[in-house]
Amino acid sequence: MLRRSSRGSVPLSAAQPLRAGALRIDRPARRVFLGDVEKQLTPRAFALLEFLMSHPDEVFGRERLLQTVWGFDAIVTSRAVDHRVAEIRRVLGEDAAAASYVETVPGLGYRFVHPVERG
Repeated sequence: MLRRSSRGSVPLSAAQPLRAGALRIDRPARRVFLGDVEKQLTPRAFALLEFLMSHPDEVFGRERLLQTVWGFDAIVTSRAVDHRVAEIRRVLGEDAAAASYVETVPGLGYRFVHPVERG
């Protein structure tokens, strides 16, 4: 039954390139494009964006993001997530008050709000 339900569809977490409107990430090359312009993110900010894009519309708290993106043994504060989200927004030219990609959910965390597709 599982084979029938998932036949022909690759989950977003396994898709190589992901696209959300003008935003595209090339996972194997670890590159981010906004339109035709390549944007530079730090490795951790790229990993955070990649994770959020792979799980659109899901809200993730800072602690969950630290465990998933930074790893269990990382010695950082939850503010590290906020700094990487700020970096992503700055690089993408996004305003936190009118987020079109990464939205802050007050009291809960962050979510990727734009529809994501493979390719």
